[in-house]
Amino acid sequence: MIRTLCALSLLILACARAGLAAEPPALPCSGRAFPGPPPVGAPAAIALWSSNDLGPAWQPPACTGWQAGAARWVIAVSGQFRGPATSDEILARVGGVSQLKSVRYWSVSGKQWRGFLSSAQAVTTTDGKARADFSAAEIRSGQDFYFILNDSTAYRGRVMQATSA
Repeated sequence: MIRTLCALSLLILACARAGLAAEPPALPCSGRAFPGPPPVGAPAAIALWSSNDLGPAWQPPACTGWQAGAARWVIAVSGQFRGPATSDEILARVGGVSQLKSVRYWSVSGKQWRGFLSSAQAVTTTDGKARADFSAAEIRSGQDFYFILNDSTAYRGRVMQATSA
């Protein structure tokens, strides 16, 4: 079965092609999604925009529920894959913030595998208390979820659409 995930999120960290996008971000709820999903099995499509790329007049689509105003970064991730996992199993992996500590990268200069993050913790809000990882139901709800990486920076994520095809 083909699974499709289109999200604005910082949780997709590996096996992807990233690039600065000339076209502004678009969510499925605002019409045609950009970036659109690549073919099944291809790396995820990731587009990113800085506040300079978006310009002062850019406003997020109303369907995001975001506050109007400048954004420092907008990251869009879109992909398709074939696999035995159910959509709930996939969403539970998205919500498994604590597992991000196990993500490693190859250090070219150090010639060894190193941990990408020293810590990753789900929290109740950007300044909230630590909590257990998010469930599939919480991620599917479309509500904001918050996490802190490397003991300092708080992030907000939201899965806008999760469908099974």
